[in-house]
Amino acid sequence: MEILDILILGSGPAALCLASELAKQDLNIKGISTKSPNEKWENTYGIWASELEELGLEDLLSHRWSKTVSFFGNGRSEKGNTPTDHCYDYGLINQEAFQNELLKKCKGIEWLNETAEEITEKYKISEVICLSGKKLKARLV
Repeated sequence: MEILDILILGSGPAALCLASELAKQDLNIKGISTKSPNEKWENTYGIWASELEELGLEDLLSHRWSKTVSFFGNGRSEKGNTPTDHCYDYGLINQEAFQNELLKKCKGIEWLNETAEEITEKYKISEVICLSGKKLKARLV
């Protein structure tokens, strides 16, 4: 049975970020997910604009807010109505562009339409048993 270097579970933002970075290495990688990594993400994601700027990806912002503040507490007391000034711009990610950018970087990774049911470890090798009965072994899951 083939032993993968990495088996990625899921195909959402965190999984594709991980996969896109690992794809740069000379590793044997596969992913399993109940959804295709090409299926549009359902949620909307925000991020501090400076984090995308550091990566040269600020063009992935579909909207940007300056002078952002947050309110912590129950909103009924004086303490719960005090704003916390972040001094950072916050942005809404164009999730379709972000997903496409990550998928470009995931070239060479095979994605299987599976659901992990059980994960066991023996001798530093993990075995993932899927609902379909398919078994996959990897050094890191």
